[in-house]
Amino acid sequence: MDQVLDALAGAGVLSISDLNQFARHGGMIEITRKANRFGFSVNIDAVNRNGLRVSSQLLQLAEVIHQSDERRRKP
Repeated sequence: MDQVLDALAGAGVLSISDLNQFARHGGMIEITRKANRFGFSVNIDAVNRNGLRVSSQLLQLAEVIHQSDERRRKP
């Protein structure tokens, strides 16, 4: 996963996956399933780095992830 995301970095390509922790590892949108409901996470830092924009209405429905926050949590 990291190699693919590195290859796409800066290319303006929207990355979407259902892989666990995809958004936290630099992917843009991660599709999740909890019980019988689907949801999604958006890594806003990855989206912005690639020159893309996500509407505010879509972000209201998502779990928004900031990679800068994730880096601070790592030992």
